[in-house]
Amino acid sequence: MTHVHARAAYSEVGAALFQLLRVIEGSSWVLLSQTPVSHARLALLRSLALDGPSSSSEIARARGVARQGVHRVARLLEAEGLVRTRRDPRHGRRRVLELTERGAAEYRELTAREARELNALARGFRAEELRETSRLLHLLAERTRDTRAPASATQGADRSRERTP
Repeated sequence: MTHVHARAAYSEVGAALFQLLRVIEGSSWVLLSQTPVSHARLALLRSLALDGPSSSSEIARARGVARQGVHRVARLLEAEGLVRTRRDPRHGRRRVLELTERGAAEYRELTAREARELNALARGFRAEELRETSRLLHLLAERTRDTRAPASATQGADRSRERTP
């Protein structure tokens, strides 16, 4: 495939992804509109359910969002009894967030509803087709990240190789 054709094909993939994201996001909004939980709140519940007790800073870093935003959502969830804060036993001054039993139950209910919605979207596809699509999307994301590295970082890496005997 020539460079021009590859670029056109990559653009087609991008357009298809944006279209798919709109459909999935629309489905998520339908799901979330039926509950009092926003995307940010579901994301925080998901982080705690999957990663276990974590500080606001750790969650923000992992999700690529501002710590203040995580902290704000955590306070709302804490007021509703879905999360609690406690001292980190490894670092006495640091506080970590964790799900309460009620928060874990809420997360399980939300993810069960989400799974039903996503299964409806996936109807008609074989699991192997979806896994292969996922593999290709992860590969595209990885290669896109690699090619978007700052020029200064790439140049610095090249220079350091040149100095190595």
